[in-house]
Amino acid sequence: FFARERSGEDWIVEPIIPRNRQVVVFSKAKQGKSLLVLEMAAAVATGKAAIGRPSGKAERVLYVDMEMTEDDLQERLADLGYSEEDEALLQENLAYLQLPTLPPLDKTVVVRSSCNSPVTTERLWL
Repeated sequence: FFARERSGEDWIVEPIIPRNRQVVVFSKAKQGKSLLVLEMAAAVATGKAAIGRPSGKAERVLYVDMEMTEDDLQERLADLGYSEEDEALLQENLAYLQLPTLPPLDKTVVVRSSCNSPVTTERLWL
């Protein structure tokens, strides 16, 4: 196993995001994780240089978000220096998935059946 020749890492953003690998960015709250990841995602999607990544070929990016509104996204991208000139590449390559805010899973929620039966409540627990 250890004698085998290892291939070099193929980086999307060196040395933070290797290609075909999973990456977790974590820290205390309000330390800039979302902004850091958005900066890398936008740079990769537009082919611009950022965070030590030289400019290069624009690539497709999926950004899954549970925090920002579309207005927040637009403001942050503008703060990072993106503008209408970058919009075509961002629309083509940055797939932005905004997940809805989910209620706590240990609260009573109202559930309606699809056949218009009376409303019932169910208690959901994680």
